Amino acid sequence: MSSNKQKNVTSSSSSENPVVSVCITTYNHESYIAQALDSVLAQKTDFDYEILLGEDDSSDNTRAICIKYAEKYPDKLRLFLNDRKNVIYLNGVSTGSWNFINNIQNARGKYIALLEGDDYWINTKKLQKQVGFLDENPDYAMCFHNSYVEDTVNPDI
Repeated sequence: MSSNKQKNVTSSSSSENPVVSVCITTYNHESYIAQALDSVLAQKTDFDYEILLGEDDSSDNTRAICIKYAEKYPDKLRLFLNDRKNVIYLNGVSTGSWNFINNIQNARGKYIALLEGDDYWINTKKLQKQVGFLDENPDYAMCFHNSYVEDTVNPDI
């Protein structure tokens, strides 16, 4: 993928061997991305984790918000500023597949946690609980949790 255009704003984080890589993909999430990032930064863990934030060249203010967070948390967050030329289309519809794959390929953690840029975590011990479960249960390859759906565009539906 070296021929694809991308800019890595932060090249390193405090931990070269984090336990968890939190991979966030975002595109036109101006109204949501700060809450998503804050929910990850609020995690209470006894291990290091990194945040990989793939920004897909949004047409709104998402990119500026992501850059601000990358500058504020350079030891925790690695920002990948992607180009729309990298977007993968399926049946003529753009996807976040390239952005997602790029985050996964750059992840350094033993575990990977996924979060979309328009979602957020409500439990500050989410990562701690899930890592504890996976460490104690090596026969399991993944875990998940219940989720809530909140429609901020059409709250009456």
